[in-house]
Amino acid sequence: MTSDGSTLVASTTCDGSDSGIIAARACDVTYTELRSATFGLVLNDLVQAQVRARNQIGWGEFSTLNTVGDLVKTEPKVPPSAITEGDDTNDAQIQINWTALAGDDTGQDTITEYKIYWDNGSNGANFVHLRTEISPTFTFTYAFTSGVLRGDDFQFKYAAKN
Repeated sequence: MTSDGSTLVASTTCDGSDSGIIAARACDVTYTELRSATFGLVLNDLVQAQVRARNQIGWGEFSTLNTVGDLVKTEPKVPPSAITEGDDTNDAQIQINWTALAGDDTGQDTITEYKIYWDNGSNGANFVHLRTEISPTFTFTYAFTSGVLRGDDFQFKYAAKN
């Protein structure tokens, strides 16, 4: 068990016989754990829980299983569309545009960062970081001149973080 000072994080279960959990009156199970084989939940599954109390006489009955609440979230998926060439591309500069992730592609969480990579003319053999955009200032476009040589082919890709 680890603690952030206000809640305890259990590796697989929130054991109500643990005095730390009782004192905090809370425990967390991470989305990663919920998606593990132990729980088997997937994106958008409802996280359901039951609780019960214990006193000197013993354990009480379990609470009713919740029917509303948090849905399982994941890391963002691979972007469904490729980076495109912008209208301001010319012999001296490349302009690229990309599309914001939406819906399940975001992992059902707010995207906080996009990272753009290019192959620097290596025909896709070696992608290097080109640019990072951090929320809330996403532009979804970028123009650059460094390393641009007329007649060279370039490949680009991007990834999101939530």
